[in-house]
Amino acid sequence: IMLTSGELLVDKGVTILGPGPALLAVNGNAASRLFHITTQLKATISGFTLTNGTVSGSYPAHVGGAIWNDHGTLTLSNCVVTGNNGGFGPGGAIFNDASSSSANLSILASTISNNQAHPATSQG
Repeated sequence: IMLTSGELLVDKGVTILGPGPALLAVNGNAASRLFHITTQLKATISGFTLTNGTVSGSYPAHVGGAIWNDHGTLTLSNCVVTGNNGGFGPGGAIFNDASSSSANLSILASTISNNQAHPATSQG
């Protein structure tokens, strides 16, 4: 599944089930993150490869190359998360954002590898 119009906004409690990471990938087309999980909901993503997500810009645009869990409860199961770029923000693969509140992330039977984020540099 090649994303051509930006990230997939998850704004309702949902379970997204794929057939398995060897059979189906969600690809950010090196243009956006893949999923944005919004505040105060429960979501499960299972059975996918999540790849080629890229973020840039200033907060919040630069967090989580593949997934931004924005104060939600996310379960990631039977997934491969690889080849994502968090730019100069935190979370090359996943940013679990609990700033001033809470966020819950469970990772089960998944592989997270070969993602990158570059630490921000201070000037002055």
